[in-house]
Amino acid sequence: MRFLMALHIVSLLAGIANSERIRGSFRGRDKTRRLQNTDEGNGEEEGGGPKAKENPPTVSPSRSPSPSRSPSRSPSVSPSPSASSSPSVMPSQTPSLKPSRHISEIERMLTDQYALWGGIEFRTSDSTYWMKALQWVESTNTTGLPDWRIGQRYAMACIFFATNSVSTDYTDSLMGSGFEGFTFNWLHKWLEHPSAGENECDFWGVVCNTDMAVVELNLKSNWMSGVFPNEVVILENSLEVLDLERNIMMSNYDEDELWFLIRLTNLRVLNLGKTGFRFSGLPPYIANLAKLTDLVLYSTLFFGPMDDTIFENMTALEYLDLGALSFDSPFPSTLQNLPNLTFVYLDYSEFTGNLTSLIGDGSGFPSLRELWVDDNNLEGSIPSAIGSISSLESLSMSECQLTGDMPTELGQLSSMRLMWFFGNQLSGNIPSEIGGMSNLELFKVHRNDLTGSMPSEICNQHIPLFILDVLTADCQDGEVTCQQGLCCTCCGDDC
Repeated sequence: MRFLMALHIVSLLAGIANSERIRGSFRGRDKTRRLQNTDEGNGEEEGGGPKAKENPPTVSPSRSPSPSRSPSRSPSVSPSPSASSSPSVMPSQTPSLKPSRHISEIERMLTDQYALWGGIEFRTSDSTYWMKALQWVESTNTTGLPDWRIGQRYAMACIFFATNSVSTDYTDSLMGSGFEGFTFNWLHKWLEHPSAGENECDFWGVVCNTDMAVVELNLKSNWMSGVFPNEVVILENSLEVLDLERNIMMSNYDEDELWFLIRLTNLRVLNLGKTGFRFSGLPPYIANLAKLTDLVLYSTLFFGPMDDTIFENMTALEYLDLGALSFDSPFPSTLQNLPNLTFVYLDYSEFTGNLTSLIGDGSGFPSLRELWVDDNNLEGSIPSAIGSISSLESLSMSECQLTGDMPTELGQLSSMRLMWFFGNQLSGNIPSEIGGMSNLELFKVHRNDLTGSMPSEICNQHIPLFILDVLTADCQDGEVTCQQGLCCTCCGDDC
């Protein structure tokens, strides 16, 4: 596993520029959606896409997946966290004890109400993150603060000391022993910077509500390392956004150390994309997060068969990114039953089987606007039921080994703007019904086994001043008759 983690981080570091070129900046909050680019007149070159040479424009969600605004309301539960209740799974790193010492009033209160180990952690070495956090809280001015504010401050200090320049097997495998970290955007403005003061609500990336309870932790791209601490559950009554994206040196020692997810039931946004978190399949704890609207897990170490029942109760979910993983299992069939699901990214994740397991009879996905399933290990054809998902605006099914004819029912997708089918084994003629898509801006079908002529109904959409800007096919060697320039914008493998 150490080798796998090292390989993961090396590939992310070495390939970060290429990754951004391939995906545009689609992942997590940074996804510049395909329709957004075309809406702004940015054309195909600006948008990124399923493959580096494709560079499609993107679909824009109605909002950012990880908002950085302060909610206008207080938490529905009083902002007095109660982390003393025993979790169903405890951390696996049992504290090593040291001799007893004087106990302050703050330590007594934290032990009684918030310490996950019942105070054992405060009898450990001064070098542990628990003791560093306790000592920092004791050094701050807590006069007049309610216990929950002191507990919250302790939780924030735990996050700082557990992830600030921490040397682990993960960092050692990449950089050698003695890793001392970097100067971070947020860490040096938290506990160790005079401008931070002692108010945790003033820390970089932290949003509090009017009650001074932490509702958002926006901590992306900060070179955090070590293990994200379970003390985050102290914030369970108020925390709505947890964004740890692109902290690739932060991981978990074992699967039990993700148990904190089961307690964060007020989360609306969970973004662990491009981190070192690992699990066999998807962590089942996620099933408890029924309020989630945005779930971003791309490019983690979540490998293995997926239990799709995890999504059954996520009726609020709008945005799902499970790209660049390795599931080796069929698509999750439960997604089609989620009424608000709008943006779905299941690309590059080694899904198997056919598309019918995802799409069903076409009666689901009432809100779906964008679906990407590129580069999976699929079989079979494009199901005709896809034509019943009338809300679709962007559909990407490239490099999936799809066979058979393109269904004429695709022409029923009247809202469709962007379609990628390149790199499959599709055969037969291109349906003329696609020419009836009055909003179609991009249509790529090169590197297939298609034959015949590009229907005039489609070519007519490309006449100057019409909306179809990008049209590709295998017309270089005559497999598909389509005159470049007058109809197709590109012919052959280099499109």
